[in-house]
Amino acid sequence: MKCHLCLQERELCESHIIPEFFYRDSYDDKHKMSILKEQDPRIYRSFTGEYEKLLCVDCERFLNRTYENYFDNFWYNKRTLPAYYHHSVFVVKGMDWIKFRLLMLSILWRASISSRETFSKISLGEHEERIRVMIKNQDPGDFLSYQIFGALLLFPGKKRVMRDFIIAPFMGHFNGVPVSISMFGGCIWYCVIANKPLTQSFALSPYGVLRLPVHDAFDVKPIVSFLRDRLLIH
Repeated sequence: MKCHLCLQERELCESHIIPEFFYRDSYDDKHKMSILKEQDPRIYRSFTGEYEKLLCVDCERFLNRTYENYFDNFWYNKRTLPAYYHHSVFVVKGMDWIKFRLLMLSILWRASISSRETFSKISLGEHEERIRVMIKNQDPGDFLSYQIFGALLLFPGKKRVMRDFIIAPFMGHFNGVPVSISMFGGCIWYCVIANKPLTQSFALSPYGVLRLPVHDAFDVKPIVSFLRDRLLIH
C-alpha cells in the first residue's frame, strides 16, 4: 500500500493519529484513559489512542524522531507544562518553533487523512497536500499561514492544569475562518486552516515564544459541550 507521507508503495505500520505520549497523563492505574468524542454524551475507557495503517516504518520513525521526541522532551520531560498555575497568561519561551509547529500540523494532517470515525469531521481539502510536503521537508512555511495558538486549561474552580484529558480534533470557526480545535497537553489548541493570519498576539511566533491565556475549562465555549455534566474531576 502507498504511504501517505512519502507516497511510496510500502508496507504500512499502525500509526497513532495523536502521538502516544500525549495520553501518558490520562492513564489510570489500570492503563486505561477517558476519551471524549464530539456530540457523544458517553465517556469511553480505552487502553490506547486512535491509530491505523497510514505510514511506512521509515516515515513513522521520521515523525517520531524529528517532531514527536522533541515535543515530548520539551513539553513533558523538561516540565514546561505546569501541574498548577495561578496567573492569567502562561508564556512558553525557548522552543524550536519549527519542530513545535510541524508537530502540531502533523497531528492535524494525520486526522485529515484518517478514515477513523473520530476524525471524520477534519478535512484539510486543498491544504492537505501542501501540509504533507511541509511536514516531509521540515519546512514550516510562512508563519502567518496555518497559525497555531492555544490556551492553558484549568479544572473548573481549581488551579490544576487539565493535563490528563484528550479531545480529538474537530472543526470550528473564528470570524468566519475555519480552524481545527483539539485538546491535549493541558491546552486547547487551535490551528487556522487558511493562508491568512487570524491573531498576532497569541500565535506561535518564529522566535520560539507562545503566549497561552489561562482559562477555567468551563469558560471556553468550544469545549463546554464536551465537558459539562461528564467531567471527571480527581
